[in-house]
Amino acid sequence: MGVGELAAFAAINLVITMVPGIDTALVMRNSVKYGTRYGVLTALGTSTGQIIQASAAALGLSAILLQSALAFEIVKYLGAAYLVVLGVLALLASRKKRGAPAASEAEDEAPVVAPSAVRVVGLGVLTSLTNPKVALFWLSILPQFADVGGGPTAMLPQALLLGLISFANGALWMSLVATLIGRVAAFLRRPRVRRIQERVIGGIFIGLGVRLAVEKAP
Repeated sequence: MGVGELAAFAAINLVITMVPGIDTALVMRNSVKYGTRYGVLTALGTSTGQIIQASAAALGLSAILLQSALAFEIVKYLGAAYLVVLGVLALLASRKKRGAPAASEAEDEAPVVAPSAVRVVGLGVLTSLTNPKVALFWLSILPQFADVGGGPTAMLPQALLLGLISFANGALWMSLVATLIGRVAAFLRRPRVRRIQERVIGGIFIGLGVRLAVEKAP
């Protein structure tokens, strides 16, 4: 791969990264709920998943996933269930806040207790790995930029390089999203606004989960 090919891949990947999707929704949700730092950690997790998916495609695992209807369905429904659970939890949180006893404004606007950084990163990785569309992207994009003549062993270093570019694009863009959301987080954490955004994000997660569940195998 030459510099021109790497630049072309970086441009294509950046455009795809900037299109809002599951990763963006998760980063925004964690940025509002836990703060900018946890939005960035989520971004690092989802971006790390790109490296894993690229490596899996190079080794043929993605091909197996997409050629096996059963494997595709298992991953698809796991990912869909995960998203629906996130959505339901967000909706339940909005109802809980509504019925909770009134507290001081300072307490209401304070960030909730966040999970560990490792857990946040891990959930970001899981979100990427349970999205079959990511596997499809890498399986379709690798032959266009990597030399497939040498087999999986020769493709793996190239896939890792492209995965690192995707990681950089995702981490930088999603971190920017987390930072921007973090700047207005104080407003978004107000009780009434928080209830609304929990419902909106909850609905988005459930919608994405349902959409993923009805996705047909390629």
